[in-house]
Amino acid sequence: MFGLTEWKQTRFYKDVEAESRQEREEEMLSTAVPQLLEMGLSIEKIARIQGVDVETVRKIRDRDCP
Repeated sequence: MFGLTEWKQTRFYKDVEAESRQEREEEMLSTAVPQLLEMGLSIEKIARIQGVDVETVRKIRDRDCP
């Protein structure tokens, strides 16, 4: 039987944890980008602040902004 320490070292656990982290980051960006655009920040500034590329910010803007 796996203990917690051994479980956290499995590839499965690490893959699930990484996927979950990525989903949380995408959710936070989906919330932040529209708000920052509404405040008048440029796409380039938002990308720099959030640590993502400009294309990611554009995709979120196109998907989430009316």
